[in-house]
Amino acid sequence: MRTSRKLGLSLATLLSSLPLMIATGNGYFILLLLIGLPATILFWFDRGRELRDLSTPSRTERMLGLAMGVPQVVFGLLCAGIGLMLVLWILYNLLVERQSQFRIPSLPALGVGPLMIVVGLGWARTAFQRAALKQHAVE
Repeated sequence: MRTSRKLGLSLATLLSSLPLMIATGNGYFILLLLIGLPATILFWFDRGRELRDLSTPSRTERMLGLAMGVPQVVFGLLCAGIGLMLVLWILYNLLVERQSQFRIPSLPALGVGPLMIVVGLGWARTAFQRAALKQHAVE
């Protein structure tokens, strides 16, 4: 249940960043947003996975685990879609017609699109799956 506390803390960080930026006028509170947003997304995924992996979940825990998988699917498909658009844009500029905004990408830049596709589809695929039952070796 430590993930619940981490998720709560990251949500509090995320939700407190905007009022603090507005109230104080201090731009440094955007750091809370930059820390809170990715942490909330990742802890949300972890908490949903924990709820789906419970051996005997209550009805509420089961429904909450499934509901927490929906944003993971959306985020995964969005990530895969952006990766696909990057790959198509690079291929179009290399093979069909070079746009004025396009510069020849470096080797690491060519790998970002396929990596986003693989990671995004992986997140979408595992959003509603339970982890395989772990078997402990009897000593």
